[in-house]
Amino acid sequence: DEFTIILRNIEDKQSLDFIVKKTHKLLQEIMYIDGIECRVNTSIGAAIYPENGTDSEELLKKADSLMYEVKRNGKGGFKF
Repeated sequence: DEFTIILRNIEDKQSLDFIVKKTHKLLQEIMYIDGIECRVNTSIGAAIYPENGTDSEELLKKADSLMYEVKRNGKGGFKF
C-alpha cells in the first residue's frame, strides 16, 4: 500500500528529517492484530516545496520516484 503525508509550515530540513526518521521508526514497531505479530517496513520518498516542485503533481511525482529508488536499493529507508 502507498499513502501520502502532507506537512505544512516546516521550518527547516532538519525538522523534516526528524519527522521522516520518527515516522519510519514508529511504523517498524511490532504490531499485534488479533494476536498475530505483524511487522511493517517502509520506503519513504520525501519531496520538498519548491525545490522539488511547485505544485502537488510535481511533488507527488518526485516523492514517488524517490520512494521507488529506496525500494530498488533494498527497501526499508527514506530519501529526500
